[in-house]
Amino acid sequence: FTTNTIKVMGDLHTPVTLYLKIRDAFPQSALLESSDYHSNENSKSFIGLQPIANIDINNGEVLEVLPDGTHHTAMLSDTYTISEAVTRYMSKFEISGQNSDVFGLFGYTTFNCVKYTDNIKIKESKEDRNDAPDMRYILYKILMVFDHQNDELTLVELLADGEESKLSKVESLINARNFASYNFHKDGDEWSTISDE
Repeated sequence: FTTNTIKVMGDLHTPVTLYLKIRDAFPQSALLESSDYHSNENSKSFIGLQPIANIDINNGEVLEVLPDGTHHTAMLSDTYTISEAVTRYMSKFEISGQNSDVFGLFGYTTFNCVKYTDNIKIKESKEDRNDAPDMRYILYKILMVFDHQNDELTLVELLADGEESKLSKVESLINARNFASYNFHKDGDEWSTISDE
């Protein structure tokens, strides 16, 4: 991939307000907001739009999904660890161009991943409605990068050869004056996967 970059005035927007504007147009968007605006090194927030690839680990199985839609699976072992799986996966991507250094994998690692690195018993649970992986990291096609120290907003997208930019669509959503709001509520009881054994 090569990058395509646009800078936008950043002092008129917050990460949360922009996330609310774009989340319906770009399902599976992610907001990673910095709460430390006081130092240069940690003063960036990110919104990832349009997932194009991901690596999941669940029940000891590694699932790699590549931008062309192909899937690869393998089981974790003593020689094929979580760090080995993620390192191999990242080596499959080559990104060049301005601001290419902001791209990487964004996602989460749950506490349940401790069972792959330490001898700690975790009570497994499976819900048909929501069986989230123990670990998921995503490569996004478009990143909105907020530099809070300099009040700058940079839009960066990954383009394959011959592919057209979608940043004009993102810009029009940024300039929109309204966004949808939704109510949230708790569904079910609180519980833990930590075993009493």
